[in-house]
Amino acid sequence: MDESPIRLPADIIAYCASCKKDYYTYKEEDFAKVEINIGTRFICEKDSRHFAAIVKAPQGRIWLVIEKLIIDFEKYKSLRRWFGEWWGLFKGRSLLYSSIRLSFIILLLIFNYIIYDEILSTLSILINIYFIFDILIIHTSTAFISKFPANSLRTLVSALLSFVSLATCFSLFYYLMRNQFNGDLNTIDALYFSFVTITTLGYGDIYPLQSSWLAKIIIMIELIISFYFIAILISVFVSWVSIPPLMTKKVPTLKDVLPPEITISGDNNK
Repeated sequence: MDESPIRLPADIIAYCASCKKDYYTYKEEDFAKVEINIGTRFICEKDSRHFAAIVKAPQGRIWLVIEKLIIDFEKYKSLRRWFGEWWGLFKGRSLLYSSIRLSFIILLLIFNYIIYDEILSTLSILINIYFIFDILIIHTSTAFISKFPANSLRTLVSALLSFVSLATCFSLFYYLMRNQFNGDLNTIDALYFSFVTITTLGYGDIYPLQSSWLAKIIIMIELIISFYFIAILISVFVSWVSIPPLMTKKVPTLKDVLPPEITISGDNNK
């Protein structure tokens, strides 16, 4: 018997990352019966809040779980969400939160300049590491997972504030390692060097000493983050301004994405 000319590179499945369950594995004949698009989200039979989508197996399962972890961090571990839920102060005010976060990072830099204290320095480093991670997770979620911002211009301004916050966070690292650079850096020098690094200008007037391996590693990390933030995230935000997304299509249920004759019940996966 002749084989079908259509060959799928991998199994296409309806998968729920919350249940860790394959609801259905699509066959070639299913494509003529129902619209199937990789990445289409659907409502899980068990809980509408679950993270379910049509993916390619097996890698699709792994990356959908990673998307779920990113969303969970943004919902439950981001300071922006905490403030909104606990006090209601920042609910719907992401720009205000971004501004206060930037102000707080600047205060940390000033305090470390005025007061030299190892405990303060260690605490400042840990807070800055959290802020860097938080910024990357929030904007990755907005650009690649949720994809539809409340307002494109607001999201772009928020991204720019976050970009400045990232540069200010790294400036604290450079200031605390000021003896590992040519000349003893002050706060302005550290800020200047960080902004020059994150924008990849690299004037060369300030540079780490040959033996300063830790400073070099941090500089490389900032460069990697800057490439990610500028080349990918900002370009996505700008595309929203020129092509506003329309959210007119409702999220389908599991029944909507399966062939008409298929019925899912109990723990059946086929």
